[in-house]
Amino acid sequence: MGLKKLLVERGVPKEQVFGAANKYALIAVAKNWAETIKIEWEDAEPAPEPTPAPEAPPDISDTAEPAQAAAPEKAPSPEYKPMSLKERMAAFQKG
Repeated sequence: MGLKKLLVERGVPKEQVFGAANKYALIAVAKNWAETIKIEWEDAEPAPEPTPAPEAPPDISDTAEPAQAAAPEKAPSPEYKPMSLKERMAAFQKG
């Protein structure tokens, strides 16, 4: 059941119920009338359970394979020519 409907059914003036600008103002109205209308507050969502700490990864230092040789670096293609910023801007403006 909605909080507005519950408050109106239990005798809270409609002006106060429907005059609340948002749900927080409506909750404040409900708390002001809580003793008169006997409202029990419940959490909408249960508290989250704590997550267990992750287990440490197994020690594999004894079983490690020898490192592979790094791949040789590729030489730049013959068409590649480094350009200065000025040259890049001129090429960009030409299209």
